[in-house]
Amino acid sequence: MEKLGLVGAAGAIGNSISAALQEKGLPYRVIGRSRSKLENSFGKDANAELVTWDPDNPQSVEAAFKGLDTLIYLVGVALNQFQLHPILMQKTIDGAIAAGVKRIVLIGTVWPYGIPKTVPITEQHSREPVTLK
Repeated sequence: MEKLGLVGAAGAIGNSISAALQEKGLPYRVIGRSRSKLENSFGKDANAELVTWDPDNPQSVEAAFKGLDTLIYLVGVALNQFQLHPILMQKTIDGAIAAGVKRIVLIGTVWPYGIPKTVPITEQHSREPVTLK
């Protein structure tokens, strides 16, 4: 069976994905910096394996990802620290490669598109953000 991990799992999207996995009774790993946040969000789900990581420690990243086939990247940063995204993503990619992860799924955002002009919004939609996000 495919082993799935959610890194940066304690946010809204991680909770949504985990709810779908829980509903299907599928095992998965949730990876975050704070054990207490993971326990609050996923501690009651017997199918959730809780693992902490320190993205600044390559051994910690590799250990958190070891044994996973697919990693879903959900790491968020504060609005005033968007410059950290490429750095965190590189650390994640390096750790995933070292751990033998087969694929990384990157969850994007629709904020850069602004107010929808079409439904559905496609990648060809104009980029007219209305917020700093």
